[in-house]
Amino acid sequence: TVVAVDLFLHGNSLYRADHLLTKPYWQRLIEAFLEAGRINRFSLMGFSLGGRFALATAEAFPDRLDELILIAPDGITYSIWYQLATKTNVGERLFKYGLRHLSTLYQFGHVIVRLGIINRTVMRFAEMSLSTSSQRALVYAVWTQFRLIDPNIAEVATLLNQHRVRVRFFVGAFDRIITSAAILQMSNKLQRYEITVLRTGHNHLIELTTAELGG
Repeated sequence: TVVAVDLFLHGNSLYRADHLLTKPYWQRLIEAFLEAGRINRFSLMGFSLGGRFALATAEAFPDRLDELILIAPDGITYSIWYQLATKTNVGERLFKYGLRHLSTLYQFGHVIVRLGIINRTVMRFAEMSLSTSSQRALVYAVWTQFRLIDPNIAEVATLLNQHRVRVRFFVGAFDRIITSAAILQMSNKLQRYEITVLRTGHNHLIELTTAELGG
C-alpha cells in the first residue's frame, strides 16, 4: 500500500495560519495515522520539502522504519537566506516586504547572482516559484509555518544506524536547488547508505527516481 500525503498548505491539507507547525504535533499526527491504519512497520519516501518531513518522521519512529528514501531532501542543510528569513524578526519582515515588492527582490537577487553568492539556476527557480500572487503566498506560508520542522540530523543518523534502517539518497547531477553536497552532513554520519546520482536537475527527479526504483 502506498499512501501519498499532501503536506499542509498543499492539496487539500489545511493548517491554521496563526499556528506554527511543530515536530511534536507532526509526530502526534503520524502516530494517530499509524494507529488508525494498524500500521506497525513502514517505509518513507520524501522529495525536496517532503524530505524534511520524512526526516522528522524517521526521527520519531526509527524502530518502526524499514527504509528511508530521500530524493534531493530539504532539512539536512539550510541556506543562509532561509535562516535569515525564518529565524530572525528582521529577516522575516524583509522577506515579507520582498514578496510584496517583487521588483526590489528580483533586483537584489540579480545583484547577488552577479557577485557569485547564489547560482543563476537558483535565481531562475525563484522567479518561477514566485511568479503569481498565490505562489508568493504559498512560499511565505511554507517558509514561515514549517520553520520548526527542523530534524536533528545527528540524532536521526544515530537512530537509523541503531535500527539498521536502509537509507537511499537520490540526487540530480545538475540540481542547483539541493545539491549532492547538501546531503554530506547526514551521509557522513551513516554506517550504511546508498547514493544514486541521476542526470537531471531538481524538477525531474521524481520521474527518474521512480524509473530507477522500477516503478
